[in-house]
Amino acid sequence: MQNIHFIVGTGRCGTNLLNKMLGYHPQTMAVTETHFISTLATRFADVELSPQEFWTVLEEHYTSNGAHRWVDAHLAAGGISDKGFFHKQFIENCHIHTTHSARVLFFLKMCYEKTAAPNCSFFIDKTPQYGLDIQAISRLFPSAKFIHLIRDGRFAATSMVKHEGISRLIKGGHPDTLTNFSYEAQLSHIAPYETTIAEAILYWEKIVNATQAQAATLPDSQYLELRYEDLIARPRHTLRQVCDFLELPFGGRWQWKAALVPAPQAPTHELARLTPDEYAILTDLVKDTLEVHSYFTGNFEEFKNIKTTQNIDNEYIRNIFRKIFSVK
Repeated sequence: MQNIHFIVGTGRCGTNLLNKMLGYHPQTMAVTETHFISTLATRFADVELSPQEFWTVLEEHYTSNGAHRWVDAHLAAGGISDKGFFHKQFIENCHIHTTHSARVLFFLKMCYEKTAAPNCSFFIDKTPQYGLDIQAISRLFPSAKFIHLIRDGRFAATSMVKHEGISRLIKGGHPDTLTNFSYEAQLSHIAPYETTIAEAILYWEKIVNATQAQAATLPDSQYLELRYEDLIARPRHTLRQVCDFLELPFGGRWQWKAALVPAPQAPTHELARLTPDEYAILTDLVKDTLEVHSYFTGNFEEFKNIKTTQNIDNEYIRNIFRKIFSVK
């Protein structure tokens, strides 16, 4: 595997869902969030690091509450139990890779050597906030592709307020005054905060617009925008679009398993979390941005009808196939 591609977004927008779906493709290795790539691409872009210094940078990236290291998450996902031995092997062999990008790929290859399919072509990384550093990451990985997943901001916001990590980001002033927030557990130093849905949707708008601005100089062959709602309503059609973008073959058993990952009842469930008053407030706050991305901004009753109109037969068939393929 000689390259890595990225799924980016606002958080709570479906990056994990798409990553899981692509994980069924026999030629991809979909991995969890890394966080250290943007730090290497920005803070350490022109800094020469020894193998041990490079390892230390990787190790210094923590989850939002500071309880776990992202490196450990990758070791666990790769079935590696002896971290000390892995570290020793990495340091001993890292010197042959002289660039940050080569060392990142070397680390991931070591992690997933046992679990990746033999014909894997590249890694898929779903760190949402990498969209804010697309230009820097593109300098590190010139051939990397970015899939920008966008979700209706009103529902992204109702989900964000329940997420402690995103609430900390909003309180900390991300991305204006807080960058590389996982590095040295910066985010864990910010006390948990009860975010309002108004704050959340304004954060959503800021991240969507900033990601698009970062991608403005990329050619169409390296940047693709997708709507979360299309992933739910038309999973196979959207997957085909993604595979064409990533230059992957589309077909075979994997596509059916992947297409059954999204729950067809998701629109109904998310609608239950939004009151008419909240809908009106949120729509008014970011109406222009919603309309740019073809989201409905009319009255709530019409909106509700649009969201709850489903093809029952299609849902029934998908549930049958979900049981056949044991997709949960």
